[in-house]
Amino acid sequence: MAFSLGPLRFGPGLAERFFSLGWAGRVGRRLGTSKLAHTSGCDFGRLPTNLTTMFANRSSAANRSAQLHHSETVQLPSTGELRVVLISDTHSHAHKDSVKHVRDQKPDLLLHGGDIGDLSVLKPFAEIAPLHVVRGNIDSRGPSLFDSIDLSFERDGQSVLRVLLTHIAVYGPKLRADTRRLATQYGCKLVACGHSHVPFIGHDRGISIINPGSIGPRRFVLPIVFGVLDIKPTGLAARHINCETGEVWLP
Repeated sequence: MAFSLGPLRFGPGLAERFFSLGWAGRVGRRLGTSKLAHTSGCDFGRLPTNLTTMFANRSSAANRSAQLHHSETVQLPSTGELRVVLISDTHSHAHKDSVKHVRDQKPDLLLHGGDIGDLSVLKPFAEIAPLHVVRGNIDSRGPSLFDSIDLSFERDGQSVLRVLLTHIAVYGPKLRADTRRLATQYGCKLVACGHSHVPFIGHDRGISIINPGSIGPRRFVLPIVFGVLDIKPTGLAARHINCETGEVWLP
């Protein structure tokens, strides 16, 4: 039987409305969503115990300007259902309750949208589920530190969803041109990103977007939240979770 995903459905709270709120839009612009900067990322798979070993060898100065991309395959179970938790912008200090609330969601996969900070912040999350991470603009480069990752979610040998994970992807509620080109190149219909700390779920000219917000130190008046993406045979469902309460976040 053919397996396909329907359109992205927004969870309770319709977080895409966040950008329709005047103050939130102004804060988003203040946070740098309009800055021109390269996309960035890395792929960890499941992190080893010694987080520093993976990054012992630094890329040469000649290669620092090159954009590193990685392709990853994720096998869906026979049910066709899989839960992905998206976190981002830890900046070395994840909220004290973030690990607990992420674990409570029982994710099958974790994605980190960059601006990691100290790599040790990733260890407790990597112990919950396989973790893929992209490099943020504050993060150093390394041999396994990718600027973007495309993830192909597959069942019965067929790709049913492709997701582009990168750090800087939007200008306000719209995809940046370079991100759109990259998503199109790899056939991605969903872009997951970070950078702005603004929780956002939206759609721009055929490509869905989710920014989980930040679970790191609070910036301005923005919430401390993460995203949950449920992949099902009937489609996708996305929502944000408040790190301070563990409840669904409403804009």
